[in-house]
Amino acid sequence: MSGGAEPGRSRDKTEGVTLPATAREIAETLNVHMPQRAGTEVIDTPRYAAILVPGEGPYQNVVQRLRLRPEEVAPVVGEVRARFAAAGCHRVTWEVGTSATPGDLAERLAGLGMVPEPREPLVVGMVLSRPLPSSSTGVVARRVTTLDEFRIASAILHRGFGGDGEEDPAAVEAAYARHSAVRQFARYLAYLGDAPVAAADGLYVDAGVVLSGGVTLPEARGRGAYRALIAARWEEGVRRGTPALISQAGAMSRPILKRLGFEEVAEIRVLLDEIGGDAGRST
Repeated sequence: MSGGAEPGRSRDKTEGVTLPATAREIAETLNVHMPQRAGTEVIDTPRYAAILVPGEGPYQNVVQRLRLRPEEVAPVVGEVRARFAAAGCHRVTWEVGTSATPGDLAERLAGLGMVPEPREPLVVGMVLSRPLPSSSTGVVARRVTTLDEFRIASAILHRGFGGDGEEDPAAVEAAYARHSAVRQFARYLAYLGDAPVAAADGLYVDAGVVLSGGVTLPEARGRGAYRALIAARWEEGVRRGTPALISQAGAMSRPILKRLGFEEVAEIRVLLDEIGGDAGRST
């Protein structure tokens, strides 16, 4: 087969599950199954799927669900690079999951100039399909329902993920409005007594609950806050009739989730692609 561009199916989504899938499939190719905000293009072809978000960075612009023959790799890379570059996106992540083909795809992509993503080059798709073991920690986790609670949770997440300085209040308010418009989204706060000490997000899709975020303040670690946030999202999933938790876990969260009973279902190697201005011609 030639490496020429294939029309595929391209569509904009503002909410809903983009592609039908099981919890295991979502754990391997998370981005294409998430609710997408306005302006996002979901590119769905038999050979790959991609999320294209003009103006955003490499963690929003993602290529995954790669199903290629060896002779297709270089032409498809050229095709994808040209498409992202044309939209002004010059830093993209490629996710090579357990089901990707050919088997040496990550090595082939490295040969075309991609490098392991410096923050988290390997993540593991994990699924929990049974209740957590019973435990009493004294931490209570509740869903965020007001702008003030959202601000508190956002500040915890900002601090936990290495943000500098204070967040822009207007930007936080805009994020609250944007997230509130997505019916599948929920943010949670965990309290130790009256003090908010941890925050996390959940996205409720047909196959289960996708876990995202997840930060406990350093002074409260080891007190059960992370577990309480997991339990709150599980309980909401049960109420919705989707009792499965889905995560792509990095090095820090993977052992915690494993202890809680999550099953490892896929490994995903994450590669960073710095796309030059001549992207479409260099491969």
